[in-house]
Amino acid sequence: MAKIHTVEWTPAILVHPTLQTGMRINWWGAVGEKLNGIVSRPTKGLDHQAHSGLRFVSVYRMHPLIPDTIALFDSSTGTHHSTLPTKDVLFTQAHSPFRSGLTLSDAFYSLGINYAGAITTNNYPDFLRSLRTPDGQFRDLATFRRLLGMSAPATFAELTGGNGTLARELEEVYGDIELVDVLVGSHSEPLIPGFGFGDTAFRIFVVMASNRLKSDRFFAQAWNEETYTAEGLAWVQRTGMKDVLLRHCPDLHRVLRHCDNVFAPWAKLPRSRA
Repeated sequence: MAKIHTVEWTPAILVHPTLQTGMRINWWGAVGEKLNGIVSRPTKGLDHQAHSGLRFVSVYRMHPLIPDTIALFDSSTGTHHSTLPTKDVLFTQAHSPFRSGLTLSDAFYSLGINYAGAITTNNYPDFLRSLRTPDGQFRDLATFRRLLGMSAPATFAELTGGNGTLARELEEVYGDIELVDVLVGSHSEPLIPGFGFGDTAFRIFVVMASNRLKSDRFFAQAWNEETYTAEGLAWVQRTGMKDVLLRHCPDLHRVLRHCDNVFAPWAKLPRSRA
């Protein structure tokens, strides 16, 4: 999953050529996949200090990606089956759609054609609004950005990139730009073209993208045949998320045959387009 997250999920939410090249280097190294060989990747030893702790959990929260409802479709015909509240298919209730005849292929197809929500203000899923911010996190965006060596916005208009309506709403709530909390502030920032989240969250992500590999001994220290076996290393390096899906749901091949990245929206069958 670490490899899939690095070279597939991330390039799908941060659609920028420089970022996509960087993430491949993050996993394969500067010489690239082909020259590195099928089972090798650069490692420099375990780094126990490679973490960002509270900084990461303060801004890297992607709850707006989750919709309040999920539309379910038949993967063989494309016909709509039902639309259910997301809260009714979570955790112990995750199996409930299968009781009505849906298959695993139907579930994956439905998730593939349901677009995720935008990571922005006024888009938090209703069923998660009761969640509270854990104690110990950074509170205001201005301080948070200064600690990262970034400039803090001087006005609400600067924070929102000129979005006057949002700037007025934030000023009405907070009154002082220095009081805007980290999560709301980071969701109020304008997006870099192609990016799915703002600059503050991106800065933390850039650090964590490498740190999560450096601080995990199974990637930084024990990436070898002794730990994984030669077959295991090859399995990881040759397998992508599309392979995983088709291994378990081969009937999805006609939907995914032209799909390069399964974390991007899937092509819809004709009856799913209504």
